[in-house]
Amino acid sequence: MTNNRKAQRADKPTPLPSSRAPGSKRRPRQASGKFSKTIREKLGHYVYRLVDPRTEETFYVGKGTNNRVFDHINSALKPTKGEDELDLKTELIREIRKAGLPVTAIIHRHGLVDKEMALEVEAALIDAYPELTNIQSGHGSAVRGGMTVEQVKAFYDAPEAKFGNIKAVIIKIRQTVVDEKKSVYEAVRAAWRIDPKRAKNLPVVASVGGVIKGVFTDVKWHKSAKYEGRFEFTAEESRDPGHLSLLSCRLPDKYCKKGQANPIRYT
Repeated sequence: MTNNRKAQRADKPTPLPSSRAPGSKRRPRQASGKFSKTIREKLGHYVYRLVDPRTEETFYVGKGTNNRVFDHINSALKPTKGEDELDLKTELIREIRKAGLPVTAIIHRHGLVDKEMALEVEAALIDAYPELTNIQSGHGSAVRGGMTVEQVKAFYDAPEAKFGNIKAVIIKIRQTVVDEKKSVYEAVRAAWRIDPKRAKNLPVVASVGGVIKGVFTDVKWHKSAKYEGRFEFTAEESRDPGHLSLLSCRLPDKYCKKGQANPIRYT
């Protein structure tokens, strides 16, 4: 039993090193965030995870090249205009640093042949960790992400939505977000990078796993109080017969093309 425990501890990823000297009471500094040229060349495109050393839980998944893995940590340590502009990831990084600990950064997969492959690996990891602080879902996750077999059947067996002359904003969300928020409306209403002028007066179509689960009208967009540069809306469930005919229908293929990372589309 003792040997197994030692082996498990040895397998745990090592946090980014701290510069605190033995016996010092100062808060340990996070690593400066630079890979050597040799390491950068070996890594190529990679996917990484940020882990809270207090709980050993992954709280963020990302992709990148060169020194991308360090960017979130370095930027979180810089002063901002106001606490209301912080996202969940930044808040958590600061909490970890305030506790006197360095953030654990794991290169989950490296040497990927191109950005496209990195996007796919990143998306699969985001689906595997539903409690992440990532604001945006993974590449293609809203349609090709983790689904139960029942959801797969519902998607491919559903009739295709016929929008006709209906002009709308389509927002693709994950089932895990709906489960967390307890309703499609709460899951879809915030917070998005969107042009509120372009979306003005357009109904919002909520798609979960590629199937339309809600249509909302009387949409009023406003700046998010929590996420800088993002918007959220208030609205009512639509009772328009044309809108209601879209419910439980599958999004047309042109709105679900492979490679579309942006969860927002316009009809």
